[in-house]
Amino acid sequence: LNEIKRNDMINIIVHELKNPITGVMGLSKIMLDNEAIDKEEQKVLLNEINLSGERMNGLVNRFLDIQRLESGRVSIDFENVDIAKIVQNVCSVTHPILSEKNLKTNVTKEGKNFKIKANSDLVFDAIQNLLSNAVKYGEPRRTIEIAIQDLDHQLKVSVTDFGYGISIEDQKKVFDKFFRVKSNAKSAREKGTGLGLAYVREIMNKHNGEIELESNQSIGTRFTLVFPKVSSQTEVTSEA
Repeated sequence: LNEIKRNDMINIIVHELKNPITGVMGLSKIMLDNEAIDKEEQKVLLNEINLSGERMNGLVNRFLDIQRLESGRVSIDFENVDIAKIVQNVCSVTHPILSEKNLKTNVTKEGKNFKIKANSDLVFDAIQNLLSNAVKYGEPRRTIEIAIQDLDHQLKVSVTDFGYGISIEDQKKVFDKFFRVKSNAKSAREKGTGLGLAYVREIMNKHNGEIELESNQSIGTRFTLVFPKVSSQTEVTSEA
């Protein structure tokens, strides 16, 4: 069974890499075969080649990230981290692509203590993945809602977009590696590796947490990260 899964994974990776590689080869051949191409056209072709390279690089890096976490061979450092500050940092980093699509974020906080035992880099990656998906699949000129909830034994971070939503059938597969939602035209047009949510799920596994999904095709989608709270011995009160 493991051998079958390994072969399936190799086939998927080869398939995912084939398109951008074909694009790089085709575009570079156009440039090599046509000496009369002006600088503006060269710039367009080089930009397309660069985008194809970025897609391949992103695919390989994200796949390696997941493999490292799944293997258990990577040492993960946990410390007291402030989730509210990480959310703020993610919003700052994502601001340029939010502006491009005329989107805004609204962050709400419920409770007082937003510190948990976690790896700050992995938590940043998880939240950034969810926000990036909300930007991709949300409706333009809308507000993406980010809610942080301090509960008795859990801390929740939810990201809600008001896009086309995910069909019930696709919800069953959305955390599978290389799966991309194609249940509506907009989702099918968006480019991606199909590895983002699989990576987020693995991050949550390493934190003994969960990722929850609620979606309605006529309303939008909400992903929620559920982290266990730190013990009373190590709990640190958030700054006011």
